[in-house]
Amino acid sequence: MLDKAAGGSTGANYLFLGDLNTMGMNHPFGHWWNSSHRRPHSDLDHVVSAEHLRLKAFNGAEVRVLGWPQEPTDAAKDRWAGRYSDHALLYLEVQRV
Repeated sequence: MLDKAAGGSTGANYLFLGDLNTMGMNHPFGHWWNSSHRRPHSDLDHVVSAEHLRLKAFNGAEVRVLGWPQEPTDAAKDRWAGRYSDHALLYLEVQRV
């Protein structure tokens, strides 16, 4: 639908990221991770882009996940999540369209 509306040969340019609530309300473990007291960790945040967009690679990955996942201990993860967010930072660079 987007490609048809965009016209042209390359299709639509789109990029969206964030908490897309894809896990629904019936998470198999009762809740997602938002501190060391909640297990297991869950992949809540996503990046979705048009296939023809080229993203810069960072050590083999197109998205760098920063913030609490980099903290070395559960206590440090808790401090980071409490101060900022239980969501990680998603960093990416579009190189060309």
